[in-house]
Amino acid sequence: MMKEAAEKPPYYCHYMAWRLGTWSSISLFSNFESLLCHAESLPGWRDEVRPFVHSSDFAEYWSLLWQLQVAEHLTNVGTDVRWTKGGSKKPAPDLSAVIDGRQWFVECYALRKSFGILGFLEDILPRMDEDVRTYYDSCLPFSLPKDNERSGFLHEVLSPVQDREGFVRAKAKAETEWPVPLYEHPGSSLRVYLRGDTEHYRPGVVRRQTGEPALYVKSALSETVAAKNCSNGLRDYRPNLLAVNFLLSKDFHTALTLREREEILETAPQLGANIDVLAISGVGIDERLTRERLSVVTTGDGDWAGLDEIATPF
Repeated sequence: MMKEAAEKPPYYCHYMAWRLGTWSSISLFSNFESLLCHAESLPGWRDEVRPFVHSSDFAEYWSLLWQLQVAEHLTNVGTDVRWTKGGSKKPAPDLSAVIDGRQWFVECYALRKSFGILGFLEDILPRMDEDVRTYYDSCLPFSLPKDNERSGFLHEVLSPVQDREGFVRAKAKAETEWPVPLYEHPGSSLRVYLRGDTEHYRPGVVRRQTGEPALYVKSALSETVAAKNCSNGLRDYRPNLLAVNFLLSKDFHTALTLREREEILETAPQLGANIDVLAISGVGIDERLTRERLSVVTTGDGDWAGLDEIATPF
């Protein structure tokens, strides 16, 4: 699959091949291997992993990793953990586990949106030149091309760095003043620029603005619930937990640091009748999920409403 992905746009690389070729820390490999070995030991793994193996999308890694992290955490807090697809064509949440004598069904969701392709650019551009940087307006709507439009978009972004003569001139200019703009996406706030020495910085060259963090958190949570409310048959598997990782959204992390948990609860979205408990995390790729890192922010208003005490074992 890695060899086949090398011929496919827009990344021309399987998401794991990229990381196998660029990771410099042995701890990342050890952590991922440990999570994989644990996942393989749980019933139903073969059916669960198949879509991840055949996808070469750069952002697929974070979705796979989050499922592995949640599976390991459920084993630490419960028993009889298993992948629930089991070869059935009927939609089902990702995992199930028995916690405090009750069987729970868990749907894992890693918020990706445009942050996946942005992460690719943030990874590859500094490898082309250590002074190339990206910027976008935080806590504001942000959308980059997707699907079949990604290849042309990536070509446009990377071309100024691949144009060696033009890039040499830009580097020379950055020695006297920077930022030096390299690319500006007309459909979003994405900017790519060259940096230089601190003493030669010119303010205002890259336009910057920031949205309201509180509104961003509220919007992100509402979009997450809307995206998963009718997915994987959650209404038929009760009680259920929607476990969301916002690792890719730096804006969400920044917003959370500025707010108390009580404020989050006040603005948490209504879950409707299909989702029983919503829990969020920002655990990284080299971390393990723990109770302290998975925060229950709200419970549903359906048949399983008022599950705060039951949900705490997570």
